[in-house]
Amino acid sequence: MLQCDRGRAIGLSSLGIVLFVLLAGSLFAQERGVIYSQHTPNMVDLNPDPDSPHWRDAPPVVTDADTVGRTFPAYRTEIRSRWDGQNLHILYSCAADTITLNPSPDRRIKTHELYRWDIAELMIGSDFANIEIYAEFGASAQEEWYDYLRGVPENRGGGFRWTTGFKVKGRIDRERKLWYLEMSIPLNMLDPKHAPAAGNRFRVNFYRYQYVDSRTLYLAWRPTGVEADFSIPKAFGILILK
Repeated sequence: MLQCDRGRAIGLSSLGIVLFVLLAGSLFAQERGVIYSQHTPNMVDLNPDPDSPHWRDAPPVVTDADTVGRTFPAYRTEIRSRWDGQNLHILYSCAADTITLNPSPDRRIKTHELYRWDIAELMIGSDFANIEIYAEFGASAQEEWYDYLRGVPENRGGGFRWTTGFKVKGRIDRERKLWYLEMSIPLNMLDPKHAPAAGNRFRVNFYRYQYVDSRTLYLAWRPTGVEADFSIPKAFGILILK
């Protein structure tokens, strides 16, 4: 909301104010559903801290809504992205009063049915002609993980047979009621047809499974329009390497 001091003269005419509001609305509409991944010249160790030098200049996108647009402010999620020429980095900052964790985590191998606990997920694809082909990544604050290629059968190397070697780093701040997760994903696994470069685009959406008492919240950056369903590629937004 714009505020002004009544004791100061306002240098905009009524027409100027109207034009300003229309222009601002147009610019907002152009950026809606877009996240920019800021380039960093050097590879760095994973550090899931949005206040660190590596992350503090990366502008976040924010959501507190589920797949059909219901809002849950107590479970606000910020997502940031950077890329270093070889890897795409995604940082989740997840607000939560409590966190539901797997009592027997195994970080050595893919964890199937990881959605049974609180996790963050990424769905991302580089094929704009066939939007049903895209990658899925999930991880917990305990650094359990999985990667999965949708749209390609397992007998052709897709599904759970697909492995990227991506890395994850998690952190829980119980005092601030936040948990953090960073993913580092090889760009050549996301787009084997193009060398990493500024201007490259990906179709993307970000999600969280959040358990609250006896129910599950299905939180999404871009609402899918379908109750409790993340796998709706037509709902994806755009990530741009910058």
